[in-house]
Amino acid sequence: MPKSCDVIVIGSGIGGLTAALLLARRGLKVIVFEAHDRPGGAATSWVRKARDKNRIARRFIFDAGVQDISGLAPGAPLARLLEGTEAGAMLQWQRVRHRYIQDGLCIDVPETRQGFEALLAIRFPQERCGIERLFAEIAHLETEIASNTERLLSGQGDMGDLSAWAVANPAMMRWMKEPYDAFLGHFISDPALKQLLTIISEYVTEDPARLTVGDMVPLFGYYRHGGFYPRGGTQQLSNALMHDIRSHGGIVRLKTQVAKIRLEGERVVGVTTIKGEEIAAREVIANMDPASCHRDLLGSPVLPANYNRRLKAREQGPSGILVSIGLDTLPDLPARTFVHANNMGLGIGNPSAIDTTLAPPGHAAITLLHLISAEKTQEWLALSGAAYETAKSEITDTLLDLATIAIPDLRRHIVHHETATPRTFLSYLNTPHGEIYGTAIGQWAPRAATPIPGLTLTGATTHYGPGVEAAVLSGFEAANQLA
Repeated sequence: MPKSCDVIVIGSGIGGLTAALLLARRGLKVIVFEAHDRPGGAATSWVRKARDKNRIARRFIFDAGVQDISGLAPGAPLARLLEGTEAGAMLQWQRVRHRYIQDGLCIDVPETRQGFEALLAIRFPQERCGIERLFAEIAHLETEIASNTERLLSGQGDMGDLSAWAVANPAMMRWMKEPYDAFLGHFISDPALKQLLTIISEYVTEDPARLTVGDMVPLFGYYRHGGFYPRGGTQQLSNALMHDIRSHGGIVRLKTQVAKIRLEGERVVGVTTIKGEEIAAREVIANMDPASCHRDLLGSPVLPANYNRRLKAREQGPSGILVSIGLDTLPDLPARTFVHANNMGLGIGNPSAIDTTLAPPGHAAITLLHLISAEKTQEWLALSGAAYETAKSEITDTLLDLATIAIPDLRRHIVHHETATPRTFLSYLNTPHGEIYGTAIGQWAPRAATPIPGLTLTGATTHYGPGVEAAVLSGFEAANQLA
């Protein structure tokens, strides 16, 4: 371990890995410190071995939650990051198909935007004109967002002159802060169709009422360009990025926790690990919650009053209940199914439908993800002992019952299952309250630059929000701040 470098990255989530890789490619000496035994944050996978009803050992690969990755269209953030790299060559991508099951309505989403529009027009013929107008307006917004994304990816920085920006982005100026439900109301009126066009919001929030147009439009990219899954599990993406960092001379140090960010005066000068190692650096990038970073690693330095107030006032995003299940059958289900029934939402991941490496032949590794609010999360964190185990058993049963809407014979095929709760995410993701999506939708979130000289932020807690594509964008911004 060298005693100094140009940039230290704390945390190896996708934002941290992206920033580290970009800087290493630009010739900087980079060290990434990760407390876990593998890189990736929420973009990780793990192996479980279980015995089926015949006592035969079976091997399953489960993901921590990420199973549908956007940003791989030509010129999109993740595609740009991987283009022409060893990491890109290491990965094999499989297209993820969606099924929506909503209070008795079942739709298999076609692979093209035009196909989805046509299907919705057939299912909701009275809304045909509104559907066409809605998707046309979203296409305008996507074009403007892509233009601004390109400016970030090419290192051109902020929006510059706001008046010129407004002229170049009329659709964004009109709609981006509009509540998404109100936006839908300008085009369609059927409540079931509105809910159907909101169901994918599970990828960013548990509370669709918080959504703005700016929050939802990027998710419509799944209908235009598709989402993808890396063969072998999401860990393959994180491992490939780590490999590329190392191949460009960077260091990724796993199972190493940073205990302190060191300051000289008001400027960051390096870090101290929990083992007492001191490494100097002219810049530190923190891929972690900013409030925790300032409080736990910097010792609560003096921050500008407005920045400090906004930082403390942020609401944390949702946590979740994640049930990982090994089945002795391969269900007739696409890689991603969204179920909404009985006032509950559930995402079912079945990547075994497109990747046979995750389970033995004729078997499947599936996940059930149910998001829970910050208030419910606090209730989970307050539980302990028998009360916690009882609550975990009850929510598992509830989610299994909900999943049988999509997989009727689910229970009789289970050979292994385990349940993660907010306490699990608190431990493994090291987020302040076990949240999995960073800052709540609709809340102020910081940009990469901070008031502390030498400290930069990246990840889901920045203003880009949750998701792999968003994390890659945050990594680009962080890297562009420094080189």
